[in-house]
Amino acid sequence: MRKFVIKVLFILILSIIAILLTIFLLNKITSERAKFKIKSSVTENLILGHSQPECAYNDSLISGFLNLSKSAESYFYNYIKLRKILEQNKGVKRVFIEFSNNQIEKGMNNWIWGDELLSERYSRYAPFMSFNEHLLICSNNRIGFLKNQPIISKRNFEYIIKNDYDFTTKIGGYNRLSRCKTDSILKFSNKANKVKAKFELSRTNIEYLIKIIDLCEKNKIKVFLIRTPMHPKNEILNNEISYQKILKEKFKDVDYLDFIDFPLDNSEFGDLAHLNFRGAEKYSLFFNNLIKDSLLFKNDKQKMINSKIAEFRQNLIK
Repeated sequence: MRKFVIKVLFILILSIIAILLTIFLLNKITSERAKFKIKSSVTENLILGHSQPECAYNDSLISGFLNLSKSAESYFYNYIKLRKILEQNKGVKRVFIEFSNNQIEKGMNNWIWGDELLSERYSRYAPFMSFNEHLLICSNNRIGFLKNQPIISKRNFEYIIKNDYDFTTKIGGYNRLSRCKTDSILKFSNKANKVKAKFELSRTNIEYLIKIIDLCEKNKIKVFLIRTPMHPKNEILNNEISYQKILKEKFKDVDYLDFIDFPLDNSEFGDLAHLNFRGAEKYSLFFNNLIKDSLLFKNDKQKMINSKIAEFRQNLIK
């Protein structure tokens, strides 16, 4: 009986080692063959973030910019993606990182290791993650981590079979949002924005934003934090006091471009958080003009932004 148990344990251990080795090798093959090479005409300026910049920056209207934002993507995955991009694209000069009110909140932890998004985000970026990054997922969601290993391996097999290692089409881009639900949302929402009484910070998400900034500085790339326009009735703005406090305490030395007050009609929002294609066109053209007017080289960038927004608003009234 004892020999039988030892034999079973031996086979079990060998099986586990074989599985782990297979997972490791598949990840290694994908990581080594993956292509993140971007067209040279748009490599200078990259935009990273979640669905808000994904829907707001129509990069076909912004000269020399590439929008690589992805819906529900936390700074954790932004960091892994950017690290791989910078390995293969030496022409990047500036990175614009969305810094919005919801990205500081504890709910962002679910975007990193929560079950709802894990099968999409983790399985996509797993081949490019370090041991400690895998460990972060495992330590916060052990079951989800184990459940996703077959999904990761399946994806890696598909890359090999199809010889499809081009990740430039898999990691984000401008999303042309056609919906317009703002009026109907406001109709059934009579809540006035109030200061949020209870606020919990996502320390992990903020930690990885700092890592993104450090990565850029290490590669001599200029970093800008940018806040995309949102509808003023969006409840996430209730944490504005905490948001401004974190901005001043942790990112006071990083250039910050705030477009929250850019004037848009309800018809130009897809909902209270996102611009639809009409709003994106208006905002992207405005943003492009600012870039052409040398915004990025001004000493007081926010002063110029505020002045141009006021001028733009005045022209709308005429």
